[in-house]
Amino acid sequence: MSPAVGYAVSQSGGQFEQAGDFFNEIPGGALFRKDDTELRDAFVAALLQLQEDGTFAELGEEFGVSESLLEGAPINAATEE
Repeated sequence: MSPAVGYAVSQSGGQFEQAGDFFNEIPGGALFRKDDTELRDAFVAALLQLQEDGTFAELGEEFGVSESLLEGAPINAATEE
């Protein structure tokens, strides 16, 4: 089941419930121009801060997507095997 299902359940006011486990592991991410390392690095720092202080997990819980949250802030992870 995709993260969208978890979000729909969290917004349904009890009309829907999740029937199964998360299994949609399609990589996602933020895109930056290769030469815009300053913006990329600022984004990574902000994401790591949100993860460290628990805000990222709180948002995942609030929107029903906890099972699909990114761990860390990998760069070019889709090319790493």
